[in-house]
Amino acid sequence: MISKREQKQHKRLAARLNILLIVVFVAVLLEGILAGLTAWQKYSGDRNNEEQVYNSESYFYLENPHEQIDSFATSDELVNGEAAQLAQLVIVIDDFGYFLTEPAIDFIEFPWPLTLAVMPGLRLSEKIASLGIENDKEVIIHLPMEAVTPRLHQEPLMITSDMSREKVAEIMETAIRTVPGARGLNNHIGSLATQNSEIMDEVVRQCILHRLHILDSITHPKTVFYREAVRAGAPAARRDVFLDHYSDPERIKEELYRAVRLSRKRGRPVIAIGHVRANTFEVLDREAPLLVEQGVSFLPLSAVMEETETR
Repeated sequence: MISKREQKQHKRLAARLNILLIVVFVAVLLEGILAGLTAWQKYSGDRNNEEQVYNSESYFYLENPHEQIDSFATSDELVNGEAAQLAQLVIVIDDFGYFLTEPAIDFIEFPWPLTLAVMPGLRLSEKIASLGIENDKEVIIHLPMEAVTPRLHQEPLMITSDMSREKVAEIMETAIRTVPGARGLNNHIGSLATQNSEIMDEVVRQCILHRLHILDSITHPKTVFYREAVRAGAPAARRDVFLDHYSDPERIKEELYRAVRLSRKRGRPVIAIGHVRANTFEVLDREAPLLVEQGVSFLPLSAVMEETETR
């Protein structure tokens, strides 16, 4: 039999082991939390660089790197001058699919043409695509693609640079099925995947097969997405301006009028990408009537595909 003294010793030993286990558990937990915070800080600091890396200064695409846009139209200039003459804007709003509240509904009900880029495979993807079409909006697939900087949150459907052609085709089939009525496709993120010629060739092949036009969002200066589309003879275009890289309304307005000036200078439509954000809608809602009054046209993406195919 175990004596009372031995029983007390066993209890003390068990208590010490329990304390040790608790200490180890807490240490592991804290380490995990710290690692998560570090990763989140890195993600928060890097996520905007995805769109910034191609041009850290001006945030719009110049087909001629030596082209100078000496000044940009402001709202006052549009009222008092002819800066809006012949200007045509294609506004693409990315990241639909996560929610169906304001400002998503506001964009869907916007009275002028917009192109809604809907994330595939999300709970609301099909509903938002259908609502967009019901409200005379053009819908395209906003297809997630692998980024140079790893992201904590992975979308359910994503094209990665190590995929087989068969897997790319499978993802494309699902994406097309979950965004009914889509007329085109652009890339969500994708700074790594869009540099891969073989992967982009397969994406383009699937787009041709399903009669989808292609918009290269240009999230990296070495993207080959547009090049592969043109090489294959697919209707394709490149993004010119990011409207809301910065979420401040004044910066968004500046980019909007920059797009107007760029369209007038080039004598062709300019493609500007924004996102489902309250500030972006606020600026468009306030400025669009003035732009239209001064002669600016808003066009769906498909309307400029033939014109921009050889850009």
